Amino acid sequence: MNSVKRGARPRLSALSSAVLESLHPVSATRRRPHRQAIRSGLLTASGGIIVASALAIGPAREALAQDPEVVDEVTVTGSRIRRDDFTANAPVLSVSEQMFDQTTSIGVETILNRLPQFTPAVTQFTTADVQQTATNTVGVATVSLRGLGPNRNLVLINGRRSMPVDPTMVIDTNSIPSSAIQRVEIISGGASAVYGADAVGGVVNFILKDDFEGASIDIRFGDTQHGGNQEITVSGLLGLNAADGRGNIMFGVERSTRSLQRQWERDWRLRDFADPSAPGGTFEWGSTPWIRNEVNFATPVPGAATNLPAQNLAQLATRTDITPLGTATCVDCIFDQLPAGTISNNINTVNYRANDDGTIFTGMGFAQDGATMAPGGYRFNGPLYDPSIPGSGGNHQGEFAGLPVFVQAPNGYIKENNLYAWASSPLERLSSFANGHFDISDNLRVTAQASVTRTQTQSSLGATAANINQWAAAVPFGNEIYRGNNTPLYPGDGPDRSIYDIPDSLIDVNGNGIADAGDRTNPAYTINGRFGVECDAPATAAMPWLDGLPGCTMSEAWPTSAEIYNLFMSRPDPNAIIWGNRSPDYLRTSVGNGRSTTNTTTTMQFSLGLEGELSSGDDFWDVTVSTGRSDNVVNQLGSVRLSSLRALYLFPNYGRGAIFDPNPTHSGFAESTPTCTTGLPIMQRFIPSEDCVQIISPSLKNEREMTQTILEANMTGDLAEMASGPLQYALGLSYRENSFNFVPDNLSDNANFLDPIAGTFPNEPSAGEFDVSEVYGELLIPIVSDGPAGVDHFTVELGGRISDWSMENMPNLETYKALIDWGISPRYRLRGGFNRAFRAPNLGELFIARTQIFGGIGTRDHCSQNLSADLGFGASSPDAAQRAHSLAICRLLMGPTGAFEYYDNRPLVQQATVGNTGVSNSFGNPNLREEQADTFTLGVVMDVGDNVTLTVDWYEIEIKDMIALEGPDAIYERCLSLEFNPAGDPTTQACMLVLRDPANGAPSGVDRTFTNQGRALMSGVDVQVDWMRDLWGGQFGLNSVANFGLKSITQERPDLDEIDRAGYNSCSLQIQCQRYDYRVFSTFSYFRGPWNASLRHQYWPELEHDSCRINAVSDACLYSSYPDQHLFSASFGYTFAERYHLNVGIENLLDEDPPCVGAEPNRQPYAYTCEHASQVGGDQYNSTFDVLGRRYYVSMTMDF
Repeated sequence: MNSVKRGARPRLSALSSAVLESLHPVSATRRRPHRQAIRSGLLTASGGIIVASALAIGPAREALAQDPEVVDEVTVTGSRIRRDDFTANAPVLSVSEQMFDQTTSIGVETILNRLPQFTPAVTQFTTADVQQTATNTVGVATVSLRGLGPNRNLVLINGRRSMPVDPTMVIDTNSIPSSAIQRVEIISGGASAVYGADAVGGVVNFILKDDFEGASIDIRFGDTQHGGNQEITVSGLLGLNAADGRGNIMFGVERSTRSLQRQWERDWRLRDFADPSAPGGTFEWGSTPWIRNEVNFATPVPGAATNLPAQNLAQLATRTDITPLGTATCVDCIFDQLPAGTISNNINTVNYRANDDGTIFTGMGFAQDGATMAPGGYRFNGPLYDPSIPGSGGNHQGEFAGLPVFVQAPNGYIKENNLYAWASSPLERLSSFANGHFDISDNLRVTAQASVTRTQTQSSLGATAANINQWAAAVPFGNEIYRGNNTPLYPGDGPDRSIYDIPDSLIDVNGNGIADAGDRTNPAYTINGRFGVECDAPATAAMPWLDGLPGCTMSEAWPTSAEIYNLFMSRPDPNAIIWGNRSPDYLRTSVGNGRSTTNTTTTMQFSLGLEGELSSGDDFWDVTVSTGRSDNVVNQLGSVRLSSLRALYLFPNYGRGAIFDPNPTHSGFAESTPTCTTGLPIMQRFIPSEDCVQIISPSLKNEREMTQTILEANMTGDLAEMASGPLQYALGLSYRENSFNFVPDNLSDNANFLDPIAGTFPNEPSAGEFDVSEVYGELLIPIVSDGPAGVDHFTVELGGRISDWSMENMPNLETYKALIDWGISPRYRLRGGFNRAFRAPNLGELFIARTQIFGGIGTRDHCSQNLSADLGFGASSPDAAQRAHSLAICRLLMGPTGAFEYYDNRPLVQQATVGNTGVSNSFGNPNLREEQADTFTLGVVMDVGDNVTLTVDWYEIEIKDMIALEGPDAIYERCLSLEFNPAGDPTTQACMLVLRDPANGAPSGVDRTFTNQGRALMSGVDVQVDWMRDLWGGQFGLNSVANFGLKSITQERPDLDEIDRAGYNSCSLQIQCQRYDYRVFSTFSYFRGPWNASLRHQYWPELEHDSCRINAVSDACLYSSYPDQHLFSASFGYTFAERYHLNVGIENLLDEDPPCVGAEPNRQPYAYTCEHASQVGGDQYNSTFDVLGRRYYVSMTMDF
């Protein structure tokens, strides 16, 4: 018969005992009655919603009433000392199994993030991350206490370190099966003296089920009202006793799945998309092709920035028209329905886009078509969405019919909404776990535990590879004859026959080198030939590039459209190349998705231990060895091989009929012969052949391995008997070693210079290891027991730990704690004290090799003399001395050629007005030191009435020498400013991190590393209320947990000002934003016999935009601050036949949408309306505000 039963009304003492079961067994002689008491408590507790200290959330504290003969010594998270009550001297929050049962979510992190002590980090709603690196693990889920970052809180399983997933030492909570959780205990604040490094923000301790007898099957199904995010869990548990109760073994298995939800499946997102005045979830570059003269930055074509099409008829008249029909045209001639000059001829500012019929429009893509968003969209003839026309909309491929893909804004601008974006990521999880014990004797027990979890998640950026600007390709253009590989693409280039052989388009019969009478066109350059182009026909209005002569001109071999040809032939040098930009949307059809990942993580952890009791009966010991491994494989799709793409572009007709010879010196030896049948759809829209896709679209595979081995020995018991009670102790030794090895796909490697990847950023293989030996001790000293009035009891808890790390520059770290427990009376108790914690640098911060990831781009090009707003230390500084000083250093950083091209060989106005520092590289820093975190707490626990308990705890956490990546602007400042580099030395440590292109002086990035310069201080108050009373033949309970944030101070460097971010959506130092003034989570419960019901309420007050710190009346402050939010959920349970337990529930009961923010009423040329917060803030706000809508769940548990 199953030892776990449900349905009876719980006794409070038994409930408390059940919820707060010891992490370590009690004495062997008393173990079996204690275990039976636990089972009895669970028998009564599991029938209804737990109230008071056994509510879904409760404090880990003493039971209001308990039988000392039933409850024995236990261990509460925060100390390893066994105690005869549940008193905790630091605030410990306990989350029961019911919290994980009464939800649709299978994501452990999603459930914990409801608590005000947590700030969302990486969750199921982090859908758009596709950049896998050594330290950025796509598809995991993590938790962050106090918003200090997932690497600053320690995640334990049954009181022991769990297996990290990557070198940042974070735990993937996807690897923890929710069906195995008995409860979670959370201590917020420093706990390194007890648990070691990383416990800066606190500890999250997952207590898993054990000592189970019988069988249990649980089936759970959840679905959303509006579609998507369907969640299913099937789990089983089997427990067996052996040898007349001397042993027990438990096996569990769980299979969980979560389906994908797309953003367009929600009405609130469609309203954003359809609103002409809302930015919505748009593509920055759009899916239509566009042509420009050159990219924004380093230009391989001399004079590209000035070789512009004619702006107007007057300028056109000064140009020589060499088109066959004299059809060269000007910008104003094409956009003749707009005032002259509205659309600029500056192709570095405005992109000229092509409709499917080849006509030109502009005014799409916020960042790509110019700051003024020129209203050339009146010429867009794609599937424009019009709500007054049923069935309008969709995209060029016929997808999303009737939905707002292309929407015209009030000024004619076209926004293209990203309907491929996800709201929630899919998950598949298969978990197995087992634990057991066997009593060799009354005083000796063998324990074992094993878990293996395999998770598979996916992420998607929505867009395909951004083959634009720097990732676009040169396209030959003009009226010059094309002679195959003998034709240089750039001036001064020679023929290139390294991997392909393109025949001459002209059969030059008379050998004079020009196309004239008697010559012929190579048959490959005909409509029915290899390249499928027309070269011999005379010019027409539709094909004005045709000249009727033998052979092919560049524009005949690379046809564009009539308007594009006529416009670009009006340039001073009409035969210069053009730059082809096209996002390869066709990859969605070919590979099934845009830029995306499929992430498979296998996490294993095994432990074996001995534990026992000394003959004194008061001292207990345990020795455990555990080993674990985490293997992570990420497959990246939807990116493009850049050199291969450009090689195809260099074949006539954009790669049609291309044939490559990868080993031309020994053709046919150890090689294939790649081909491209159809070419790529640049100026025309079609699905390319599979062989073309295979050439350009790799399936990238990145692999990482993490290992961990731990040996622990602990002893706890009574050291001496004092007048006020036993002097209790805990002592322990531990040894831990961790290692990682990361191997990126060779195409993503920094050393790959032949075929870099467009769509991801390069990095290098990384590996590292460290070990730490530690010794710790704790004392619980009873000073007073049953003392005079005002001193019911007074105890002092002391602890310390010494850690010896393998890093040479790391000293022995000494962490310690001093806490008090002052019982003023049986109903009132003060608690608090001091914890000093250290966080040693993790493997990633120490050892990652060069890693580039999008982001970390400085706000300006500080070497530009043309900045519109200099930060005070650059070459545009208003201070003349600083300006000259910075200019001199910048020239030295660029080198003579780079400085000449950047400063001297172009006018000042062509230098950046804003610019940036380039995409940064990150490196580990083996010379890092530890972070120091000091935590002060002071709290009161009050039984303020019958069955009413109130706890109030103040805390302050100060982190010094905080480890964080230094910002690129700060690195430039240390290099250029007179204050930090008065000698103007370009070889200082900071200047050596600044990278400038020696060929043209352009910014090439910044090498960033981790430093110990940061500081953070967080303070606040945690409040918890527990209340229960008899009502209508049953019991009603209330549990409310709140956090009030008082301070949230960060300081990036000692020489910079502190910033208090409390109450603002603001952050720095790579910690989480969302610094709410307060948050509240409340549960109202009622149970009667086999029935139970609950109502939960989450509340977030207004969160002010960061700009409110500076200007409270700015538009950003007034319209981008987040309003207050309420979310409700309800559940209902019923137990029948004593073994069948039914739960049904509704989450987001009122079907609340995310808040709508971001309006800009004073913006020009038209005002922005608001859009919903999950888009404005990105994935982190998907994790805070509910993007799923109303959803339902039903679960059935069957015990046997």
